[in-house]
Amino acid sequence: MTSLMQQWWKLALSASEIALAAPQVVQARTARLSVPPGLASARNRREAVRMVSEKWDAGLAGQEAIWQAGWQMQMVNDFWAVALGRRSPRGAAKRIGRRNALASLAMANRSLAPVQRRVRSNARRLRTGK
Repeated sequence: MTSLMQQWWKLALSASEIALAAPQVVQARTARLSVPPGLASARNRREAVRMVSEKWDAGLAGQEAIWQAGWQMQMVNDFWAVALGRRSPRGAAKRIGRRNALASLAMANRSLAPVQRRVRSNARRLRTGK
């Protein structure tokens, strides 16, 4: 079973990796976009188009992950509410609260995963010049 601390740590690592790699991607893309349009290579034009489309793709993938995790969390809560007859003893309420906390952290981790993948791959690709 995953602990709350492990989930928080995973979220912090994802956010810090994005925070470190994103400026590198912005710098590399800005350098490519600063070339006058008539002198821009096909590669630079593709990079400009890719820059916009990737943001949409990562945003939609993050939203999908949030929806899926939220739906799962709601189904678990509904199950426990029905199973306990809407009268949850203290111990069950604590377990449900912990379960919701873990589910919320998992939701945050899932929503950051597509952005993290994109930023990581862009930083690697733009750093090597491929």
